[in-house]
Amino acid sequence: MQSTRKKISEILGTIAIIILLIYIADVIAVVINDKSGFLPLSSKDRGTLLGGTSIALFIISFITGIGIKSRIITFILIAGGVIIASSVMVSTFVTPHLPSSYNNFKIVTPTLPQFIITIIMGFVILGL
Repeated sequence: MQSTRKKISEILGTIAIIILLIYIADVIAVVINDKSGFLPLSSKDRGTLLGGTSIALFIISFITGIGIKSRIITFILIAGGVIIASSVMVSTFVTPHLPSSYNNFKIVTPTLPQFIITIIMGFVILGL
């Protein structure tokens, strides 16, 4: 029974990382092309569909593998949490729409709440 749960947990975690990497690749394509990425999704839809799905799969992977000692599951959850948290933190500073000017002074708009929540979710997954 534990070996089946372990395999399911590892597969779900691997799928979550693949979805997350596809999401990041599409965002990079958007930034490079200044148009749309290779997926026909808006920014909001892409974040909800791909980002939300990967976070849910990481959590389901943890719940499925709870109580099972597996270095692979541990590595997948740590990698997923680091990728989520770091990519969102980097994107808040790299995205071109953040800097704006006010009376010839460059200011940076504060980080949006959904970014903060996503960073927290990344650290929660990292801590699982």
